[in-house]
Amino acid sequence: MHPPPPSKLTYHQHPTPIHDTLARLDWVLQNLQPKRLGIIGTHIGGSLAPMLALTAAQSINAVAALEPICDWTGLDEYCVRSTDDCNAVSKKRGKERDSSPRDLVPLLKARERFFATPERYFDAFASPILFLRDPGMDVPRTFPEYLTGSGYPVPVLKPGVLRGGCWRASGRCRGCPDTVS
Repeated sequence: MHPPPPSKLTYHQHPTPIHDTLARLDWVLQNLQPKRLGIIGTHIGGSLAPMLALTAAQSINAVAALEPICDWTGLDEYCVRSTDDCNAVSKKRGKERDSSPRDLVPLLKARERFFATPERYFDAFASPILFLRDPGMDVPRTFPEYLTGSGYPVPVLKPGVLRGGCWRASGRCRGCPDTVS
């Protein structure tokens, strides 16, 4: 039996996976009553594992996350074309990202399917790294649109799209325009 094609798969948007994970934990605690409990997750499950450990810290003794997606908000940092002012702010912070992940475009597409609005992926339970990061990021009103394909080895924000900040963890760059030209 072959898995269904991607167009036939059902995607459950955030926060449904969190509710499902908490329900499974409740079942384990009530029915198995473990003295010690460790959890592990990979990829999307790798982001659910730390969320569960943070939510039910009294019940979970260990957590492991393999290749987790713990920062849906940070994907845009690989894409946004910076102005000179944004580059200056970035250099003051110490380093700039050199290359984008190979699976960046599929991750950007998955993010739009998994979250109804951008504010949903700014939830610390969807992006657990936000528990550890300063809260200076602007939440966009709509999903950013990117130029992709053979002419764009790294996705680039479409010209004229309102971007609501330069997506740096240190907050909005005051020198950035509201639109990319």
